[in-house]
Amino acid sequence: ARGEIPVRRLLRGSFYVLFALLGVVSIVGIVGVIVDMAERKYPLVNVLPLISMSLFLCWTICMILWFSKRSKKILLFAISCLTIGLLVIPVSMNETVHQFTLGLHKEYQRASTTLVSGNNAFEDLRAEPPHKTSQGSEAESTRTTLYQKDVYFDTDNFVMFLISEDNGTTKASAVVSFDGNDPSREAALLSTLLMFFQDNDYTDFLIMLVSGENIGMLVFSNGKNVGSPMPFPDVHRELLGDESLFLKYKEDCIYLLDSLIDYNGMASFKEFFLLLTEQLEWINRMPTDTPVHDDEYVQLSYVGLEKDSLGRHVLAFKVVNKTNVTLTFQADTFALDGVSLGTITGSDNVAAQSTGTVRFTPREQIPSVAPSLLTGAIRVIDFSNTLWGKQSYVVNFVNTAITYD
Repeated sequence: ARGEIPVRRLLRGSFYVLFALLGVVSIVGIVGVIVDMAERKYPLVNVLPLISMSLFLCWTICMILWFSKRSKKILLFAISCLTIGLLVIPVSMNETVHQFTLGLHKEYQRASTTLVSGNNAFEDLRAEPPHKTSQGSEAESTRTTLYQKDVYFDTDNFVMFLISEDNGTTKASAVVSFDGNDPSREAALLSTLLMFFQDNDYTDFLIMLVSGENIGMLVFSNGKNVGSPMPFPDVHRELLGDESLFLKYKEDCIYLLDSLIDYNGMASFKEFFLLLTEQLEWINRMPTDTPVHDDEYVQLSYVGLEKDSLGRHVLAFKVVNKTNVTLTFQADTFALDGVSLGTITGSDNVAAQSTGTVRFTPREQIPSVAPSLLTGAIRVIDFSNTLWGKQSYVVNFVNTAITYD
């Protein structure tokens, strides 16, 4: 019996040490999330992880208090904190929640609206600005390189990216050196770099273009375009800010951003760019009316993607009910461009001898708002049991080519 007291003390001490360490880990996690929030362009993305880490910290503190006081209320509160904290984790990782959180930022709304609406954000860059010459001597420069990386698309096409500090002022520069065979591609990369510099509030930056034998520069000082003795070629100035280029050369732009993802602010800008291109794809999507099935009872046509009240993508089908009873339509599975969309929800009725639209919501993210191939299985149900001797049958279609108007 005497040996029990040291054992209890050892267990008690181990308990306190364990939860004290968990508390320290939670505090470190909270500090890390807060620091990351300060570096992000859209810090609201980190709110749910911050709540989760705070609940874990609260759980560790409550467990220490419970072990010393053995209060049932404290234990129940600790369990509640742990449960809610664990539930917040999958919620914070949900893509719909992530996009909704980004959408809360007024800066994102303002930036995306400005670009998508096709206003004159790039208009002053398309016109050749007057070149200003500097006079007098320049003070001695103390330049320090903060970040530098070369991004190669192939041996003849690359981007040089440099961030430096000169006399306390952060300056950015980029050189887009391409073979000149595709000015539209070059303009897409120029616009992406320009957006990054402006979105991250760089007031002093230079973008140089080497396109085959053509050379041009864009120079900003104190937030204003001050001109250059070698302006961009006319074709590049006309293409700057062309929204369609972000979609046409999306893979190249994303490759550039991924290559620079370790630079401060690039990760949040990539999130913005992906949302912007998704919005552009959605706005510019083409209508479709692709037949997928036709029999004596129903005719089904895929009419494209829509969005529900929560902003989720839904697949819409036009249905012609040729029967004299109400039919119910439920989906078993769907795939777009060979990518399965997981669990499908949705059930819609179409009245007898009428045409209606049925909609189905996939669990997984869609690979594209303009897919080329559609695979699916839709169950047609007759709850009156008057048509075909059984309550339902399944309509299947595999890799049906989607045609756009």
